[in-house]
Amino acid sequence: MRSKKLFLLLRIVISCGILYLIFRKLEYDQMKILIPKLIISFLMLSFLFVLLDRVLMSQRWNILLKAKKTVIPFIEIVRIYFVTSFLGMFVPSSIAPDAMRAYLATKYGCTNAGAISSIFLDRLLGLLSFALVASVSCLVLFLNGNSQIISTSMLILVLMPFLAVILWLLLHGYIAQILQKFSGTKYFDSLYRILVESYSSLVSYKNNVLDLIKVAIICFFNHGLFIITVYLITLSLSVPVSVVHLCIFLPLVALVTMLPISLGGLGVQEGAYVYLFSRSGLSVQESFAVAFLIRVVTTLGCIPGGFLYLSSGFQGKKIME
Repeated sequence: MRSKKLFLLLRIVISCGILYLIFRKLEYDQMKILIPKLIISFLMLSFLFVLLDRVLMSQRWNILLKAKKTVIPFIEIVRIYFVTSFLGMFVPSSIAPDAMRAYLATKYGCTNAGAISSIFLDRLLGLLSFALVASVSCLVLFLNGNSQIISTSMLILVLMPFLAVILWLLLHGYIAQILQKFSGTKYFDSLYRILVESYSSLVSYKNNVLDLIKVAIICFFNHGLFIITVYLITLSLSVPVSVVHLCIFLPLVALVTMLPISLGGLGVQEGAYVYLFSRSGLSVQESFAVAFLIRVVTTLGCIPGGFLYLSSGFQGKKIME
């Protein structure tokens, strides 16, 4: 318990520390110039795209659940997605919304293993497709001779998801042996069972190739929507960034914020955006303004989940009945 509190304290320090460093570099007179330039119509449109993005994410999960013979009304899946996204804003862990979704899926007859594997695979396919978009964009810049914005560390981060999959394929035959080490102990026996069942459920998706293709296609639509959303935010500040650059930057930020070193990515996300947008020619003020509006718009996109939570509760009226 004490180690958890220390880890939480460390994450708070990291989030606050990064934000402090950003605020020190800001020239507030320049920030004041950006405010009158704000074009609200672009922000409103970006907000609508965030909502549509949530619905498409719900459909991805819906397809993966049906592959496990779990049928949940689509409108309920959308409700679950919005409610858990809203509640996720109030917990320090970035995986908390996923844990909530897995729990709610079990209320509809889905096994623990099926719920966990469906959410993990959804995340994995989303990450791989986003990395593919970034890789192709890097190649486009290299071919056009405009690769100066890409550092070696950025390229490594883009390729990391693919390297992780290659490593998994190489170790696939040994994973069962690795998991076996969790068995036979007082505290890890139940964990071992969950891990083995979840891994088996994950591997069994190889029998649902068509479903995986459908999910992958929707992933690309999701990424396209988010890229357009951020582009609209840059337009709202009259500081447009190349779409090709966004195709590289956004996956990198997504990867960095997945690291459990801050409070829901707070500070880390803003710091990553400031660093990357600065490489694209934006000032620190412009970069932070874009990062701040991305945070605002995506947060507002979770607000409908709050109304759904107040009207139907966490589990929903049908589950309660």
